[in-house]
Amino acid sequence: MDEYISEEGTPAIAKAVLGIMSFAVLLGAIMGNLAVKAGALAASIVIVMGLAMLLLADRRKLIRSAAIKDRLVSRYCGIIFDELNPSFRIITCRQVSIIERNGDTKEKTTLHAKVECDHLYFFRLRFASRWDQPVKQREKVKVEVRGMSASDIPGTSMNVTQFWMPDGRLEVLVHFPAPPKSNSEIRIDIVADWPGKSIPLMRHEVPDDFVFRFEHPVTFAQYKVVLPTSCEAYYEAIGFDEDENGYLLSKTDESDGRTQFVFEIFDMPADKQVGVRLQLKKGAPP
Repeated sequence: MDEYISEEGTPAIAKAVLGIMSFAVLLGAIMGNLAVKAGALAASIVIVMGLAMLLLADRRKLIRSAAIKDRLVSRYCGIIFDELNPSFRIITCRQVSIIERNGDTKEKTTLHAKVECDHLYFFRLRFASRWDQPVKQREKVKVEVRGMSASDIPGTSMNVTQFWMPDGRLEVLVHFPAPPKSNSEIRIDIVADWPGKSIPLMRHEVPDDFVFRFEHPVTFAQYKVVLPTSCEAYYEAIGFDEDENGYLLSKTDESDGRTQFVFEIFDMPADKQVGVRLQLKKGAPP
């Protein structure tokens, strides 16, 4: 019993006490008089409320502890990444943002890269929302990462560490089971369910930016933004001229009534930010 409680912690204690009190109430209901029954019921209500507060405090403690661990993992992985400076080349990056009317956004990013070293232990990605989201909303962001075969067939899920940086960006560390061999190619698929990410665009009709920036050169990158059905938007390029060689920005209306904006970049240099700025046209359906 002592070993079980020490392993399970506060929840185990709460369950044990609740079980004992339930048994006591049952005995009171069967054997006691009205006063005993009422007293047992009142005592049970008080204890259950106390246990609920205890479990809530324990949950908050666990959340704080997990946040500290994620922050430390991010910190030391950053040190390792900067010290080892793993060499790789991104061949293609394709990202799709599907936006709903309430601002919820589903983002899918597919990366194809060539490894040029033997010490790429993890892959570091950073995503951003263009507004300061509340902590409660950030906690709802879910990220899933899978490996991809050469024929783009999804594989098993990969270990992921998420951390919210002080500037509001979400850092995602994708951990490989073992470092890929030099000259090998990797393909990973990242899917993020991001509640409220596009609220400024959809609810406030203010401009919102959808951009790329990479620490390494990229052979080809594509970003597709899909608006809700019957929504229209003004748009303009960020970081390049629409007629500039190597860049392409287009707008299409799909058969399902959703407008999509696509920009493509060939031979994109490192540390250059490019993308598209959108602003919802007034009078769009709510």
